[in-house]
Amino acid sequence: MLSLLPLRPAKRGRSRPLEQEQIRTGWEIGKLLHQHLLKDKDRAEHGERVIGQLADDLGMHERRLYEMLTFHQAFPILRTCAEFNFTPA
Repeated sequence: MLSLLPLRPAKRGRSRPLEQEQIRTGWEIGKLLHQHLLKDKDRAEHGERVIGQLADDLGMHERRLYEMLTFHQAFPILRTCAEFNFTPA
């Protein structure tokens, strides 16, 4: 499961642009990982090393990078928030 941001009603004001930028940043990182890993798709261990090293370099957990990669793969075309039509439960 993705856990980039918890799903909850968006707060009015300054937080919405920040959340949109966080989503876009996560998607862009996932896209870059996807493109890089496709170059060496025949070497599965290469992808594990790349993500592990990048996580160490960025000071973040590997799981976050895998979530970003999965997010990009699930949504290869990122839409703007205005294009989504959902109502919070």
